[in-house]
Amino acid sequence: AAMGGAKRPAGARGDAGAAAESATKGDGVKKPRAASKKADKKPATAPPSRDPEAGAQKWLLKSEPDEYSWDHLKGERDSTGFWDGVRNHQAKNILKSMKIGDQAFFYHSSCKVPGIVGIAEVCSEAVPDHTALDVGHKHFDAKSDPAKPTWVGLHVKTVRQLKRQVTLTELKTHKDGALSNLTLLRVPRLSCQPVSKLEWDFIVSLAEQDSA
Repeated sequence: AAMGGAKRPAGARGDAGAAAESATKGDGVKKPRAASKKADKKPATAPPSRDPEAGAQKWLLKSEPDEYSWDHLKGERDSTGFWDGVRNHQAKNILKSMKIGDQAFFYHSSCKVPGIVGIAEVCSEAVPDHTALDVGHKHFDAKSDPAKPTWVGLHVKTVRQLKRQVTLTELKTHKDGALSNLTLLRVPRLSCQPVSKLEWDFIVSLAEQDSA
């Protein structure tokens, strides 16, 4: 999925099977059925209103590294890939609110040590996700109308790898402090999430430290 190629960035793996990432495995662990239904009926967070004076905004994108890792993105042509596969309306709306020049933490999910590994930049606005219309694709959606596509994706490119991974476990140690409102800790099932400037700067500062 580099610029419309055959490979598939795993932007949506955190939607279809995402669960409470309080589990050690991350957002790929199955969640209780009742919790899933409740989350589907009432979105827990919404895209923030854009402040035209604030400039580029910050986000977090989750991907399962066994399907599409930071290294996969780096290996794409121009280190640019198409973030596809989102099949959650809340996450879709967040993707649609992203603008060129915004930056996002690249988060490895559903793995032994989930956490933030790098920073990517949005380099296109949302466009229809062609994988939803591909019958042979893992994320094919028979209900998606080609004349009015339901799902979107966008292009992202690498900016830099963090000095060290900031793990979910480490992030949780700040849940009662600087990261008390971090969406990842409150609504872990979403694969696309907003991050405030204060949260962003704090997490970047953690990555610059030698160890947790």
